[in-house]
Amino acid sequence: CIRDRVATADTALAVAVEGDLAVVADQDAGLMMVDVSDRTNPVVVGTFPVAGVSSRVTLAENRVYLGSWTTNLTIVDVADPADPVLLSDQDVGSVVYQVIVEGDLAYLAAGNGGLKIFDVSDPGAPALIGWLGLDFVTDIAFSNGHVFLTQPGNTSSLFAVDVSDPAYPIQVGSVMLPDRFYRVTICQGTAYATKGSSPGTAIIDVKDPADLRLLFHRIIPVWTGEAAATEEALFVIASPGLAIMPLQCLDTSDVDPLIPRPSSLQLWQNVPNPFNPHTAIRFDLAKRQRVSLRVFDIAGRLVKTLVPGEVLDARSHQRTWDGLDEAGIPVAAGVYFYRLDTKDITRTRRMVLVK
Repeated sequence: CIRDRVATADTALAVAVEGDLAVVADQDAGLMMVDVSDRTNPVVVGTFPVAGVSSRVTLAENRVYLGSWTTNLTIVDVADPADPVLLSDQDVGSVVYQVIVEGDLAYLAAGNGGLKIFDVSDPGAPALIGWLGLDFVTDIAFSNGHVFLTQPGNTSSLFAVDVSDPAYPIQVGSVMLPDRFYRVTICQGTAYATKGSSPGTAIIDVKDPADLRLLFHRIIPVWTGEAAATEEALFVIASPGLAIMPLQCLDTSDVDPLIPRPSSLQLWQNVPNPFNPHTAIRFDLAKRQRVSLRVFDIAGRLVKTLVPGEVLDARSHQRTWDGLDEAGIPVAAGVYFYRLDTKDITRTRRMVLVK
């Protein structure tokens, strides 16, 4: 499916696309502005040096926003791709791994700083307006009033956060990923998470942010890095350069579920555990049935209902608890129990909330 490639000076690490302009972050050359009006003949039209290594790049309204593994929010004007201009290089207090922009707001995956939201209506003086504490998030994407953040690990996570009120972002869902995925892009209700170290790409249905569903599909037979999706093509960092593929390459009609239909009912240990304040609880159903999932304190008192007696399909499910009780009040640190009930079986596990 690959149409063409353009060579870069060293290792191409990231790409963003707006109209007929693609901006590539290269390990040696910095930013490379590429004219992709002819998809079969991409042409480098300009470059811009940057301090350090830029592993993420976002392009919006002729401005480039860098995730540079530094604590700076870097903004570059590329209205004239042949003559880029630095607008801002502001220290934001935590490592900026990725930035996405919607209107006048910039959403940052800020490592251990979690999600940070900045007003960039004045790109020379970004202003922090919202924050959500999450542990070590490295990439971020936007879809339908929500942002989605990756948290890499031996088993990674994808978090869904409602940002309809940017001053008070709220986590509404999460899903565990099968490997160490660092990066994510979203197109038409589907998220594509890439590893940065192998040809694997995770495909996640994000149409319902409260019920993220995971699939898996290998799409490129080479090392893959960041991807950028448009309505007509997927642009992927694919060693040794930039690969451009028609979106129909990502037809998921042949995608197999990552986890086969469970053979028995299972309630898994929450991740992470101990936690503060969010944790994910996964359970498997071998048949379609009515289930309840509830959290209790050590005295056996009901704290929170996560699944209120719903009929769910035979597959793996996941719910997130945010450390709040039924009234929306944060509960105290300590030991809690979560219990899965069906008509015939009850399963219970222990978890620890720390503060």
